[in-house]
Amino acid sequence: ALEKLAERSFDVLSAPDPIAWFEEHRFLLQGPASGRALGALGLGRDADRLIRIGRGLRELHDSGLDLGPCADLVDHVRELVAPDPGELIRAFPRHAPVIENVLERIARSVADGDPPAAVPLHRDFHLRQIFDDDVRICVVDWDLCAAGDPAFDVAYFMTYLKTHFRQEIANRACDRFLAGYGPDPGLLERLDLHEDFNYLRRSCRRFRLRDHGWKNEIEWMMRRLHHRIFDPPCGFPGSAT
Repeated sequence: ALEKLAERSFDVLSAPDPIAWFEEHRFLLQGPASGRALGALGLGRDADRLIRIGRGLRELHDSGLDLGPCADLVDHVRELVAPDPGELIRAFPRHAPVIENVLERIARSVADGDPPAAVPLHRDFHLRQIFDDDVRICVVDWDLCAAGDPAFDVAYFMTYLKTHFRQEIANRACDRFLAGYGPDPGLLERLDLHEDFNYLRRSCRRFRLRDHGWKNEIEWMMRRLHHRIFDPPCGFPGSAT
C-alpha cells in the first residue's frame, strides 16, 4: 500500500519511496524527503502552509488506499498508548476519575456508535513528520499507518498544535488547517473524544519517557482534560452530566 502511495500523483501530498520494512521492530526505512522540515518552525505567518497540510491530509483520507481492517479507538489505545493507562492511574491516583472517564467514553463510543467509513490513516501526523517545499508536503514515518476514522488524524494534528504553541496561535493554526482539510459531515462532532484520547496518550508517553518537565506536562494535560470533561462549554459532548 505504501508503494502505491509513493507512486500516486497527488496535488499536495507526497511520501518518500519505501525501501525496507523490518517487521520485528515495526520500522519502515524510506528514501529522502523533499522540502523543509517543519518541526522547528513557528506558525505565526504560516496560513498557506497549514492550509496545504490540511489539503494533503484530506488527499490521504480520500485516496482509497487499502491499509487493512478498520481500527477503532479501543484498538488505538491498545496499539498506541504506552504504558497502559492503569499505570498512570497508579502513579497519579488523584487523576483516576479523569483517566477512567476518557477510557469509559472510548469504550462506549465503540460499543454504541455507528462508525464512519474507514479511511487510510497515518496515526502519527504532526509537524515533525512533515516536509514542505511551498507547493507540496512530504510526509514521513508511516510505521503506524492503519485504516480508521478520519477524525483520528485530524484530532492528532490539532492536539499537537495545542500542546506545542500558545493558545491563540494554536487556535488560529487549527482553523487554517481545518479550512484546508475541508468539510466532512459529522467529523467535527467526533474530534472532542479523539482529542481527549490524545491528551491521555501524550500523558502516558511522558510518563514512559520521564524526560525534562514530564510531571508538569502530565499535570497540565490532566487539568485540561478535567476542565474539558467536568466543566465543559455548553453542549460539549464530554460532559459528565
